[in-house]
Amino acid sequence: ADDEEADGQSKLILDFDSTYDELESDIQPHKFEIINVQLDDFHQSEDVASVRLSCFAHTIQLCVRDGLKNVPHISRVLEKCRILQTCSSQSSKIADLLDEIHKHVNKMTITRWNSEYMLIKSILSIKKTDLESIVKLMDNPVTFLANDFTILEEILEILEPFNEISVKCQAVTIVTVSLIVPAIIHLITHLRDIKSNLTFCMKLVEQLQVAIETRFAGIIHRVNLVNVEKNDPFNDPLYFMAAVLDPSFKFYWIRDLKLPVNFENRLKQNVIQLILDEISKDLPTLSHSHDETSFYSSASSSFASSST
Repeated sequence: ADDEEADGQSKLILDFDSTYDELESDIQPHKFEIINVQLDDFHQSEDVASVRLSCFAHTIQLCVRDGLKNVPHISRVLEKCRILQTCSSQSSKIADLLDEIHKHVNKMTITRWNSEYMLIKSILSIKKTDLESIVKLMDNPVTFLANDFTILEEILEILEPFNEISVKCQAVTIVTVSLIVPAIIHLITHLRDIKSNLTFCMKLVEQLQVAIETRFAGIIHRVNLVNVEKNDPFNDPLYFMAAVLDPSFKFYWIRDLKLPVNFENRLKQNVIQLILDEISKDLPTLSHSHDETSFYSSASSSFASSST
């Protein structure tokens, strides 16, 4: 029975994927017909409510802040980096030395977490011998130990995808809403896989995992096929629908989770059902002419028959 259910689910997923690809390749803009939908049609429903979505980039920043706090050895090393940056901006001697070696120390901005990331990256780009020369020019020199450099390297490795996602969110050509679910899945799997490479920053990874599970609870629960509560952050099914309907992502992001086949098929089926439910929910609210209604009925029937 389980095998038959799995086969049925697999067929549904494959049919949906093939239908999606066929529709994508068959679209011919010059053959589109304009359907006259009166503005009043959208105002007749009293149940229509505006959708307010949380700020993804800001929530990512909060997750990183949660991850970095309460880790003493990380705080200690980051403080050394901040002191070095302050001195480099105030001392002409240090500034001249940095110019000579064609390096600079990034300025840290409190309102942008990835300015800390860029600060660490700029310091690690300086040779250790040059860094020692810079430190000697400070009024109150800080000492970077061998373990400090290892900690900074681990922080960079852990936070690299967080930085990449933050940068992508600022790009003009990116549709952020369809990026969210694939991005969260990428962060989850990155944190899962990186643990074996770490010596000092395991707690940072654990706190980042907890922060993501808490601040993106709606997405995490839906991925785990757990009931999504009304007050869960990022609980709107729109995030999953947007990801699957975006040709850049489709269902590709699921592969990183390395789920059992049955579980993966159930997750795909749930997302497909979200899309079908949204379509069926919105169609009856429009009062079109007989021809327009026939158009929608035909399209709906065609889609349903090709997805079963």
